[in-house]
Amino acid sequence: QGETLGVYVHSGLPGDEGLVYDNQRGHITHADDVLAIMPGLAHLSNRPFGRRGMWGRPWRQNREFVGRLSYGKRWLMWKPTLHCQFPDEFKQVVITMMMASRRRESPVYLLQDEVVLFVLNKCMWYDFG
Repeated sequence: QGETLGVYVHSGLPGDEGLVYDNQRGHITHADDVLAIMPGLAHLSNRPFGRRGMWGRPWRQNREFVGRLSYGKRWLMWKPTLHCQFPDEFKQVVITMMMASRRRESPVYLLQDEVVLFVLNKCMWYDFG
C-alpha cells in the first residue's frame, strides 16, 4: 500500500561530520503508521553525487541512516480540481452531497454552494474507505 521512492540526502560538511550511517540491521530501519524508512546506499562524499569518497569509492551498500528524523504529515484536502485523486468511496460521498444540495427537500439545499464545498474540503476522506 502506498508508494516507494528514493531520496538523496546530502551534507556538504567535510569528513564524516555530516550524515551518519551504520551497517544495515534489518529490512526496515524505521516504520510508523505513515512512513517506512528502509536501508539503502550511503554516499560518502561532501560533493553531491561525487565520484570520490573518503576511502575511495563513495557509495556504500547495505547502510541505514543513524540519527533523528522529524517530519510532519499533511493530508490531501478535497477540492473540485483534485476530485479524481480521491478514493472511489469518497467520490461517491461528494456526488451524494452535490446532488443533495440541488434537491429542495434536502436540508443541504439550504446551504450555499461554497459552504457545501467547504464541508467536503474538511471531511476526513480516508475514513470513507
